[in-house]
Amino acid sequence: MLKCLSTVKSVLAVGVIFVLIGCSDDDSNSNDISPESDLAYEGYNYRSHFIDVSDDVRVHYLDEGEGDPILMIHGVPTSAYLWRDVIPHLLDNGRVIAVDLVNFGKSSKVQRYELSDQVAFLTSFVDQLELNNVKLVLHDYGGPVGLSYAAKNPHRVSGLALFETAFAPFPSADALPPSIPIARLLSTGGRELATETDFWIGTVMANNQFNDQSEPAFDEKFVIKNITEVAYQEYLSPFQTVEDREVLFQFAFSIGFLDQPGPVLDDWLQLAQYASETAIPKLVLFGNPGLVPADFAPIDPATGEPFSDPTNGNLLTTRNIVQSRVLPDFGGWRVPATVVDLSSETKHFFQEDAPEELGAILSDWLAQNFDQ
Repeated sequence: MLKCLSTVKSVLAVGVIFVLIGCSDDDSNSNDISPESDLAYEGYNYRSHFIDVSDDVRVHYLDEGEGDPILMIHGVPTSAYLWRDVIPHLLDNGRVIAVDLVNFGKSSKVQRYELSDQVAFLTSFVDQLELNNVKLVLHDYGGPVGLSYAAKNPHRVSGLALFETAFAPFPSADALPPSIPIARLLSTGGRELATETDFWIGTVMANNQFNDQSEPAFDEKFVIKNITEVAYQEYLSPFQTVEDREVLFQFAFSIGFLDQPGPVLDDWLQLAQYASETAIPKLVLFGNPGLVPADFAPIDPATGEPFSDPTNGNLLTTRNIVQSRVLPDFGGWRVPATVVDLSSETKHFFQEDAPEELGAILSDWLAQNFDQ
């Protein structure tokens, strides 16, 4: 466990920097599960695969290539479809698996929304496929899901690639930057925004191209390149009803906040310690500019100044943290990561804005660090 709350300030700072776009008897699966021989998506030669991860939960995934597994985990509000143009660049590096998290994509819909639920489903998924020597590629909410899995199953995981995600708890819900959707979900009207409007797909993913423009505006663009209507419909298809969209609200309560002790925070502290200390190869990617720039430093509300390492004066920027330019006692990673900046113009969804460059960077990192 982290140095408990003697280092709370540094953990607060780490949490602020990274952005998450982060059983009942009547649980039901509202998906129309297609035969495994079906193509997964229009225009792509990927076949759908399904596996039961519990009695009432079936997970959809893509499975391409051969060799050691490269497991790609999406975030909110996307699916394995997000990786469609990245996968071809990695087929020389191993077996590429892109999973639909439960309640997303073509996976089952169930009323279980906590981080621990996703980690349990992922654990069953990896166990049943007998995956070992796994390289995790994590984006957005896929970050805490994958890191929490890895922290609990370090023997299964041999590499981590992270971008536009979170690896430590946030200080509090009130301290979230207003530019990220989760801040809106936790404010008045958050459930209605997530479940009764086209906010997540129409606004966040599609920049209001395909709705009637009356949907809530958002200050930030999350995708620079306009997605196609086919892509819009694919992202929209799992969320046809208010009940389907409940996950787009409920996932916000799986985020760790330091002022909310309990099992969720415990999981986040564990994954934060793992991310800092694991010695396996780690890659952190920064966008151009990304949703939050790599050199952004959060403000300490007590002083009004950016958080910094008092021993050397370095600000607690994301870049300094993951490259260990600040000491671990003040939030720096004990084992630094390789850092790469994308040259292509990108915001939150690198997979949409620059799939070729993203794929090339991941492929090079995999080739340099792992034998195939």
